[in-house]
Amino acid sequence: CGDTHGQYYDLLNIFELNGLPSESNPYIFNGDFVDRGSFSVEVILTLFGFKLLHPDHFHLLRGNHETDNMNQIYGFEGEVKAKYTAQMFALFSEVFEWLPLAQCINGKVLVRGHRLHPPTLSPSPRDVPTWGHGLAYQLPVGCGGLCGLRGVSVTPAFPQNGRSVSKRGVSCQFGPDVTKSFLERNRLDYIIRSHEVKPEGYEVAHDGKCVTVFSAPNYCDQMGNKGSYIHLRGSDLRPDFHQFTAVVSFGGHTHA
Repeated sequence: CGDTHGQYYDLLNIFELNGLPSESNPYIFNGDFVDRGSFSVEVILTLFGFKLLHPDHFHLLRGNHETDNMNQIYGFEGEVKAKYTAQMFALFSEVFEWLPLAQCINGKVLVRGHRLHPPTLSPSPRDVPTWGHGLAYQLPVGCGGLCGLRGVSVTPAFPQNGRSVSKRGVSCQFGPDVTKSFLERNRLDYIIRSHEVKPEGYEVAHDGKCVTVFSAPNYCDQMGNKGSYIHLRGSDLRPDFHQFTAVVSFGGHTHA
């Protein structure tokens, strides 16, 4: 699953469509759980609850919105303080720093966000506490710490070779040659990324080697996009895409 951004009823809809997490139904959520939506507290507490219930079969990766500066700007800090206390926000902030930045599945698929590329790269988790204590534990073998990872942890993918400044002006974008080089160097099949709205909820680019998944339908109540999640099938982890539309809440009742 990709971004959920505080869209609690859409998160519940994912579990309704795909089943609750369990040992036989594992999940990976690729960051950006909070901010922008009105129910970020409910989303993150639900996700943490499933992580506690199924620690080896429910995985949470850190997105760029699991950081203090983003939470101050885009609403999570204010929401936590309104519903709980400043101390509670400090606890969330500490937990976010322990979330891993990436996960490698069966040595074949790298699941990664896009923007947490710290200026100082180190394989030691405590050397970069601002960016996440857990970052070193789930990187692929041969990734060279974050140095290799950084080459594709930018946004968005685009069809031309090389790298250039992103149209959003906050990072850089990368072409199919960058993806191909990274995958070959690390003996991976393809990358799954998130954190970019797609009209259909997903996008397959770079000859199938760079997949984007976004799980917040009708993002910010105005984008009109579908959401999606991905099943990874078979020994080759073939991606199988499932689209869904937004769920709107009226007086405690939900309607598709």
